[in-house]
Amino acid sequence: MEDLKARVLQAVLATIDDVNEFLPSERRLERSATTQLFGERGALDSLGLVNFLVSLEGRLADEFGQPVSLVDDRALSQRASPFRTVHSLAEYATRLIEEARRDG
Repeated sequence: MEDLKARVLQAVLATIDDVNEFLPSERRLERSATTQLFGERGALDSLGLVNFLVSLEGRLADEFGQPVSLVDDRALSQRASPFRTVHSLAEYATRLIEEARRDG
């Protein structure tokens, strides 16, 4: 399980690298688990978050050989958004992958 968490975190960080290629230097995301992605102090606006999540979904599908849908009613209905930080997003994606493996 720890290996899965580490692999998902690396996928999120690699997605940061991809996204940063297209951002001006003053808007680039810090490559850290504590980086605020979205919300009050988040680095991404709503369109930036959507682009980030689409890129991450593709990377996760390639990495784990199964589609991963990060944006659904469950994600949007949570009291604390899983998209706030790199860490919370990696934790959420890990849970989704674990559930898909269990159910599939």
